[in-house]
Amino acid sequence: MNKEQLQKLYLDYLKEEGFTGYLDEDGDIEFKYEGDKYFLYIDENDTEYFRIQAVYGCELSSEEDVIKHLEAANAVNADYKLGKIFIREEKELVLLETSLFLANPDNFKPFFKRCLGILQSMISDFAEKFKDDE
Repeated sequence: MNKEQLQKLYLDYLKEEGFTGYLDEDGDIEFKYEGDKYFLYIDENDTEYFRIQAVYGCELSSEEDVIKHLEAANAVNADYKLGKIFIREEKELVLLETSLFLANPDNFKPFFKRCLGILQSMISDFAEKFKDDE
């Protein structure tokens, strides 16, 4: 499966499920779900790798801010089997993602909504843990 076929597979699925997705400047797919922005990444060199990412904006103006965000991220990372949180200090972003390796790129469909649910839970848990640390 090439890049264009993978993009079409994801976009067609999103449309079937009532989402509006579009290609971003990198050729990945951006869509919204319950007010949050998500990205489906396209890796034409590894089409069996399925990854959804969410972005959480934050203020990282001090070393203390960075440490609080890292502590909250570490606590959430320890609780999720298929989720990861990364802190991008230079862009003041928290990136949350879930990913799977599939035997066939088409096999993402039964897992899609569960992956979104994992990300939503991670966002909520991260916000709660960060708030608790203040």
